[in-house]
Amino acid sequence: MQMTGDFKSSEEIQKWNYYGKIGVNSKNTFQKKKGVTDNEKEEEFRVQPIKVKIYPEEDFISIFLKISGCVPIDVRVCFKKLYPHAEVDKKSLLVFYLKKCGLGGMHEVAYYCVIDALHCQKLMVKKNVINDYREVVSIAYVSLFDSHYCANGMRVRNLLGAYAFKHDILFNIKITKNIKKGKYPNAYVFSSKKGIERRRPVTGLDFASLYPTWTVRHDNQFEKKGLYPVMLEDLYNKRVELKVQFASLGKKKERLGKIISLAKERESFEAGGTTLARKYNLNLVVEFVSEKGFGIKYGDTDSLYLTCPDKYYKKCDRVFNEGKLSKEEYWAEMVNITMGVMKKLRDQVNAYLRIKNGISYLKMVYKEVLFPVCFTGKKKYFGVPHKGIVNFRLDDLFRKEIDTVKQGQSQLFKFIGKKIMWEAMDINNMHLIHKIVEDTLREAKHKQ
Repeated sequence: MQMTGDFKSSEEIQKWNYYGKIGVNSKNTFQKKKGVTDNEKEEEFRVQPIKVKIYPEEDFISIFLKISGCVPIDVRVCFKKLYPHAEVDKKSLLVFYLKKCGLGGMHEVAYYCVIDALHCQKLMVKKNVINDYREVVSIAYVSLFDSHYCANGMRVRNLLGAYAFKHDILFNIKITKNIKKGKYPNAYVFSSKKGIERRRPVTGLDFASLYPTWTVRHDNQFEKKGLYPVMLEDLYNKRVELKVQFASLGKKKERLGKIISLAKERESFEAGGTTLARKYNLNLVVEFVSEKGFGIKYGDTDSLYLTCPDKYYKKCDRVFNEGKLSKEEYWAEMVNITMGVMKKLRDQVNAYLRIKNGISYLKMVYKEVLFPVCFTGKKKYFGVPHKGIVNFRLDDLFRKEIDTVKQGQSQLFKFIGKKIMWEAMDINNMHLIHKIVEDTLREAKHKQ
């Protein structure tokens, strides 16, 4: 961010550009149009649109007035990052108040603008947003402006550059022209087999602490460490030191400690996440389990969802076909068998990873069995979870990135989504997910 000590007029200040200087057009040429008038050029001087990455699937365009010496903090950006799947009610928009008041009610608009501004400030204070930004600034050597508007990868690269400078290392930070596009450009995602799985239970295997463990794999010898391990260990040691200091100060410093700890964890996780090790290890696990006959229902960056080979269920299949087990008893028996098989597979996978990587702390963990389960897309699924005890009558389903749980959705939309999921997971359901959706929408239409 450029600063100036010269005296400027109000008109000159309004024309200030963060990325240039007074009297220079904005570099965002994509905002320019042919045949613009003088008034449009003047407006182009004053506002600066910036695309802010909220999460891999969504960007947010923030437009603000360019004023020298000020960092415009867009509260919507802050809380979209804190609550990425929430949606703002339309009644909270300024447009609503303009339509509500009309030309003669501008004093009401001004009143609501003041109230909204105060509430925004209260939210920022409540969540310690600015303090969090300041801590990131001190760690990653970036400006307050960049900590708010730039993506996490930029902070990681900047911090990595600082560690490179300390170790007399020089590397190129020029952005490549061949930028990968897509929802998951850096993730390793297996296409899910969409639909309801009610034939065999599905179990997830997740890497435990994949990112930090891989980066410190070289025998913990300093001369063999790269920049990432050095940086991660430094951040971790600082975090441990701060925790010890705050423990002696008691609850008064607990709140501040959470802020600093969060910043340290965020930088550590983001730095480790840039390594290609996740693809390598996930491929190793895929090859290993496939050779043993396990089916892959879905997989992403650090986890796999598997089905066991039919050979493990031969006995309970025969008993069920003879009519000696009810459907619920049959399903419960399959879940219990799956739990035992997956625990053994977990130990075998970890032993295999130890041989391949030469380290013992890169492991996969078995969490729960999902049965029945429905996969609707990449990183989107829901099902009935079984953790230790088989239970088909839970009060809530396991959901992953299902849009019906977003804040701001209408009650009708939430009702329809909930009804579809519960009917799909019913033990007596025999319909495909498309049929359930069609019937539910038809029923909702008639009720209206």
